[in-house]
Amino acid sequence: MSVRPYRDKKTGDIVPNKFILDFYPKGRKGKQVKVVVDDVTEAQAHTLELACRRQANNTPVGHDPKVIDVWPDFLIHYARDHTESTIIDIQYAAVKLMAHFGDWHLSRLTLPLCEQYLDSRSKDLWRPPITGKRDPNKIYAPAKPISKGRINTELKYFSAFLTYCVAKAHMLPLMFPLPKFKRLPKVHPILPSLDEIDRLLPLLHDAAYLALLLYHDAGLRRDEALNLQTKDVMLDDSAMSVIGKGRKQRFVIIKTDRLRQALEKRLAEVKSGGLLVNPDTGQPYKDLSKAIKNAAEKAGISLRIYNHLFRHAHATRSLEAGESLENVRQDLGHADIGTTQGYLHVMLESRRKDAEKFEEFLAAKKLMRDKGK
Repeated sequence: MSVRPYRDKKTGDIVPNKFILDFYPKGRKGKQVKVVVDDVTEAQAHTLELACRRQANNTPVGHDPKVIDVWPDFLIHYARDHTESTIIDIQYAAVKLMAHFGDWHLSRLTLPLCEQYLDSRSKDLWRPPITGKRDPNKIYAPAKPISKGRINTELKYFSAFLTYCVAKAHMLPLMFPLPKFKRLPKVHPILPSLDEIDRLLPLLHDAAYLALLLYHDAGLRRDEALNLQTKDVMLDDSAMSVIGKGRKQRFVIIKTDRLRQALEKRLAEVKSGGLLVNPDTGQPYKDLSKAIKNAAEKAGISLRIYNHLFRHAHATRSLEAGESLENVRQDLGHADIGTTQGYLHVMLESRRKDAEKFEEFLAAKKLMRDKGK
């Protein structure tokens, strides 16, 4: 759909306050419709264009709704193709987004308004939630600024909302990209050594032990591991059926004996339903990172420990072991093999071994020179 000035057919001159609206009521493959509107401003012509588009799409929402009026419908739409944890995260983000944008009409969104969100949100502080009764003798973590990455994530959700609004003909596409903080250069994580993994595993309770193996030995994401069902484990085929991002299914190979044994033990205890269910709530664990971090501290591991670190370790070591790039991509569930290729840059162990050849070469050359003397 477009709005363009009307030109006089005889002179070719643009006629003031006269515009042509053209659109395809049944899509690009259908018939094009042209409407000439006269005695209107350009802004009014765009409003008429929006009305035509709504009429073509049978959109029930009233003219130029507020952000907060459309947000509930967007959330229902977004929840169809995203995991529960993502929906919980977007609901947290909505508290700040609606406080800033909620009362604005979609047609009034501007670049300065979006930049104000960056500025005001970056001044907010955050502190880890305190669970249970506050201990007066304990020193709690101080409040710290919201990270720029978190603010970018919130604006990513808002961008998805605006895309939804355009598709539903509630608004025209913005004439500017949403602002965001520039990404810092990516720093590759320092991976725990195999010895550190061996020290860490015995210190974990059964659920955390299995979760860590699913991260490290199978390369599963946190939600993929915690939402795994008993029916998804196919021991006879040495594989697991995993539902990943975008509700896409993939099959992941059970590569290690310790993972197989942990799965066999868990399946003997849990006959059906979720594989990693919290016995206190009867629901799948939301996160087991606290148990893993505490065990890492007891094991004397000084690295920053987080769930995804072990998935990084799985990808890197799979490539170091000589697995093909395509097989690793399928195990990890990457849509783009370029994402998997990023792990080639952190194969430190293989690079160290190759680097030893340089020193051996120099030593051999020196030995030949000494013999020549």
